[in-house]
Amino acid sequence: MTLKHRQFHLLVICAAIIAVIVLFYPAASNALLATKAHLYRYSYSVPRNLEVKNLSEFAPAEAVPVLMYHGVVVDGTLETENEKNTERDIFIAQMEMLKREGFQTISVKEYNEFIQGKFTLPAKPIILTFDDGRRDSFYTVDEVLEKLGFKATIFIASIKANQSDTFYLTWDELKHMKTTGRWEIEAHGEKSHEDIAVDENGSTGKYLTSRMYIPGQGLESIEDYEKRVEADYLKNIADLKGNLGIDAKYFAIPLNSYGYIDDSNYDGAFALNDKLTRRYFKLAFFQVPLKDGKPIETFYNYKDSNSYRVRRLDVQNISADELLQALEKYEPRNAFFEFPSAQKDLLIDLLYGSAETDEGGIRLTSGPNTSGRMLFGDQGWKNYTVTARIVREKGNSVSLVAYYTDEDNFISLDWSGKLVRLVEYVDGKEHELASYYPWEKTGEVEVLISVVDGKVMSYFSGKMISRNVPTQLSRGASGFDVWDPEGGAQSKIKRIKIND
Repeated sequence: MTLKHRQFHLLVICAAIIAVIVLFYPAASNALLATKAHLYRYSYSVPRNLEVKNLSEFAPAEAVPVLMYHGVVVDGTLETENEKNTERDIFIAQMEMLKREGFQTISVKEYNEFIQGKFTLPAKPIILTFDDGRRDSFYTVDEVLEKLGFKATIFIASIKANQSDTFYLTWDELKHMKTTGRWEIEAHGEKSHEDIAVDENGSTGKYLTSRMYIPGQGLESIEDYEKRVEADYLKNIADLKGNLGIDAKYFAIPLNSYGYIDDSNYDGAFALNDKLTRRYFKLAFFQVPLKDGKPIETFYNYKDSNSYRVRRLDVQNISADELLQALEKYEPRNAFFEFPSAQKDLLIDLLYGSAETDEGGIRLTSGPNTSGRMLFGDQGWKNYTVTARIVREKGNSVSLVAYYTDEDNFISLDWSGKLVRLVEYVDGKEHELASYYPWEKTGEVEVLISVVDGKVMSYFSGKMISRNVPTQLSRGASGFDVWDPEGGAQSKIKRIKIND
């Protein structure tokens, strides 16, 4: 064989090898990733005595609770930066409890279809979510999900994958997660968790909610801030599309903040982030507030709930029993509450201030820098009437609250001085619905708010304040609020009854 023939044969062989590599590389690469995942993945076996409740005769649910995790750890590191983690043994106990109680995981996509009337919920649906894209959101979790027949959604802050940060999942690992069919992968911003300078002294703020300080120039212009923030949303969307082929439709609000006044140096941050979220996504998720590690607001979501405030419980490291108690406390039920009664311990949440209970009622007192606020029932209630007898003992004002979903959204019948007002708060903006002045009544008064099919009727000691006034709010808890600028406002709730 001549040298030219040998060279020709060598070229043919090389071309064939290249063709095989090109043809089979994706499959080989996926197989390698799958093998790597199994090597690093923590093992799990379902207990033989795990009995699952039969809910086949139960009607479809009307609401979906959502759980949120960061890292599921095996080294005892329960806090990473500002994030609370979950020990793997506790996570396993939580998942086994959910399985035992008959919960079925649904995807975020299926929840969105439920809102649109295109998906029927199982009897006990639940959504599992993980934020940021950490490696310990996958390798310590995946086999538990697989063996229990669960699925989950992970929200990715894509700068970490772009930088190949070893604490976070790589794009190749995320590709493998996608192939399992157990994981949805959605948006969480690109640089959204980064700190930026906000003044010349080195103070910092968050990337999406603060205007950046530029040495020698001062704060960036509002126009530059808005362009930078929108670019971050778009980069995250492009990263997911370019690396995973995913058209991101759902968003977890980074650091649980749209840019409220107390964590931003720009009062337009909230409006901007809210606008961009609505522009680019179909749903946005946030965490409900906690007190002593337990939720003080519902984390169940209904068909008419705000799609851009989908409520999640930041589970952290609570026990499986505590998680079950929270799920049972806020599960949908008919609006009914009566005080005094044996039911009071189940459905009362003290948000601010202090409260003391005796035979004469509940005395609610405001703190030095906050109001006193307590809730009865949960944010899933709708179409109900609440009546109460109260005595204003000290302070500027006392309010009966209805349709409370959070501190920015509720209806309030306020008694301050001689003025009685019915006020609605929507996304923090106040709208007066009705008022009555002057009012000379002192001592004990009876108050009433009734909301039926989006119309509000209210009474104050027999005087009608409003009748069939429309409200923008769809559901929520009832409660009381006391306030005084000097602190120490105090009122006694002698009786309260809520019924649908």
